[in-house]
Amino acid sequence: MGFMTNFVPVLKSEIAELEADISANPDPRLRKLRRLKETLAEYEPSLGKLLLPNQPQPNGNGSLPAATPQGLVGETKAARMKAHIDGALRKSGKMHRKVLLEGLLAAGIMGKETDPLQALAIFLTGNKDSYESDGSGNYSLREG
Repeated sequence: MGFMTNFVPVLKSEIAELEADISANPDPRLRKLRRLKETLAEYEPSLGKLLLPNQPQPNGNGSLPAATPQGLVGETKAARMKAHIDGALRKSGKMHRKVLLEGLLAAGIMGKETDPLQALAIFLTGNKDSYESDGSGNYSLREG
C-alpha cells in the first residue's frame, strides 16, 4: 500500500508539469482545435439564442412567429447562411465567394467571425453536397 500512496503524488506532479508545459508551449493542433470549436459554436443552435429579448415571443398556441429580419426565430446560423446562399445562387447561377460574403454581411448573417471569409469557405466546403466550386472561388448549386 505504501507504493500506491507515494505513486499518486508523483502522478499528480507529472500531470501538473505536462499541463504547465502545454500551456507555455501550446501545440498548433490545440490552437486549431480551439478555433474549430469556436467556429462550430457559431453554427450550432443554442437555447440562449432561440428567443432573444427583442424578438417576438411564442404565439398563444405555442407556435413561433414566421420570420424576423435575421430569419426564423431559433433558426441556426448555418440554416440562415444556406437559405441566403441558395437564393443568391438560384438567382445568378454562379457567384464568387467574396460576393456571397458581401451579401451575408449585408444581411447581418455573418460578421462576428474572426475571419468571415475563412468561415464561409469552411461552410461551403463542408456542404459539398449542395455547392459546387470551379476551383477559382466561384460557387454554384450542385445539380441533382
